[in-house]
Amino acid sequence: MWIVLLVSAAALGCASEYDTPLDARDDAGETHGDDSAAGDDGSPDRVPDGSDDSAAEVVPDVVPDVVPDVVPEVEPEVVPEVIPEVVPEVVPDVEPEVPLPVSCEWTGDQDCSPHADTGGRCPDGPSTFQSQVNAGINSAISGHPEWFTDSGDASTPFIVNEFVDAYMQAVSDHLSSVGLCASGPGEELNVKYNNECSEAWDIVATPDSSTYRVRRHYVGCCFPSFF
Repeated sequence: MWIVLLVSAAALGCASEYDTPLDARDDAGETHGDDSAAGDDGSPDRVPDGSDDSAAEVVPDVVPDVVPDVVPEVEPEVVPEVIPEVVPEVVPDVEPEVPLPVSCEWTGDQDCSPHADTGGRCPDGPSTFQSQVNAGINSAISGHPEWFTDSGDASTPFIVNEFVDAYMQAVSDHLSSVGLCASGPGEELNVKYNNECSEAWDIVATPDSSTYRVRRHYVGCCFPSFF
């Protein structure tokens, strides 16, 4: 019996709540099931003023830091400086050139042996044997007047053609008699004391193809001797 009564009471309670029209409930401010319309005590909702600890904590948006792309610094490649190898210049050993005397020297031992010229040097220096050569020419002219004819200059007479070689040999013989070496008849008269140096002389001139004349012309000296 008690069970029947309880069920009947429950049924009556449910019917009284939901039998009210929807419009009437809205007007009465009933908002069953809507927590946003009234607080826990039935009063209307209010905007939290910040003093209500129950208000939700506002978490500010966290904007992540924008880290710029860092391009790693690339150190330039260090290329070692290449120093070219310096090859020392090879200078051939050259014996210093010994200065030549300006003229032949009449010193030391006499040497009249033949000497072949091997490309000697012939500086432009004075004659050492000039007085001896002139003395030999004068000796030939005075000793054999028949070999010569008057040319208007007693120091350089004409030479009779057939006596040209005899005249040159006479001058060479005179030089040998005073301690020098002479080459004898030839195109030039060559004079030396030894093979260190020799002088060349023109003692015959040829004004034309048929006439010869005494000449006293020093050509030069050469080191070493060229005869």
